[in-house]
Amino acid sequence: MPDKNYILQIDTSTKVCSVAISLNGKTIAHKEVLAPDYSHSELLISFVETALENAQLNKKDLSAIAISQGPGSYTGLRIGASTAKGLAFALKIPLIAIDTLQITATSKTESKTLSVMSARANEVYWAVYKDGICQQSISLETVEESSFKDLKSEKIEVVGNAIDLLKNTLSDTDKWNFNEIPFPYSAQKMSSLAWEKYQKQDFVDLAYFEPMYFKDFVVQRKKK
Repeated sequence: MPDKNYILQIDTSTKVCSVAISLNGKTIAHKEVLAPDYSHSELLISFVETALENAQLNKKDLSAIAISQGPGSYTGLRIGASTAKGLAFALKIPLIAIDTLQITATSKTESKTLSVMSARANEVYWAVYKDGICQQSISLETVEESSFKDLKSEKIEVVGNAIDLLKNTLSDTDKWNFNEIPFPYSAQKMSSLAWEKYQKQDFVDLAYFEPMYFKDFVVQRKKK
């Protein structure tokens, strides 16, 4: 393995079009913007070029490409995956896939992290992490007062883009810390996860990789 390993990171799982470049697990350049009309197809390649220019690199310097694999927007994930696969194939470098909900849960905290992503209506995708490691796998749930009953008594950090829905629906969450940040799903936050997978050579097959489109994504609904 060379001393310098540059990874191009792409997250288009939401309305935020986000690109970053990392060096051995540290973000060195990024470009992202909120694109309400899902104009990712128009922005993504130019964002990649901008990030490379800011890092003073060209595509041939890249060691791998990391993609946020979902769940998330069908349109955004499709554009991100096709771009990442095309670049990886052309450059003959590996592709790394990272669960989108894990991207928001990389902070080292004493408490568990509940990562929540808006799905549709009052539904959210959610998973629980501790020190970035999944403790409870991704599920889809309609948020109501009885939701997350098993977690309400615990000290929890809540991250993601569905925080307002939880705040407005749930009670008895006094122990929860709602960590609101502008872009919870960002390619900048993929750096340590991508580097860890790169070192382990945890790559996906370019020919068969598909994102977790939420129309195809098989999730575990919590029993009432």
